Amino acid sequence: MGTGDAMVAGMVQVMSRGGSPEEALRLGAAAGAAAALTQGTQPCRQADVLRLKILYEQGGIYLDTDMLLLKPIDIAYEGDCVLSPDTLENPQSINAGFIAAAAYSPFIRRWLKAFEVNDTWAYGAVVLPWELLKKSDAGVTLVCAEDFLPFDWRDKSI
Repeated sequence: MGTGDAMVAGMVQVMSRGGSPEEALRLGAAAGAAAALTQGTQPCRQADVLRLKILYEQGGIYLDTDMLLLKPIDIAYEGDCVLSPDTLENPQSINAGFIAAAAYSPFIRRWLKAFEVNDTWAYGAVVLPWELLKKSDAGVTLVCAEDFLPFDWRDKSI
């Protein structure tokens, strides 16, 4: 379970008991922060590896639990893996909230084999795939986040 999943779980807990949206947001933010900051749990790293293994073996579309789909996803791209960079201007990482892949995708296999744990937050999920893409983007289609994410996730006013 990743930190986004912990946040959603906290929000659902409050809402299921009739709490206000404000209370749900407070508990959700606290649950997500606790999951991210608790030493030794590494929830994002465990979830990252499991996500990649399932995509490799089964293929499909992965969406974070905090993604909101406001229009259909039309995956009609070439290649066996579809990813979205964090930005199109000067990408430094991948938006790991959306990954589409065919079963046995060579890129997903490379990502799994190269997966490593280091002290950079979410390194294996967002930075490592970008580093792999810079070496070889064979079989990978990059799509603009705006194709499926209707707002700028970096906008703190949301």
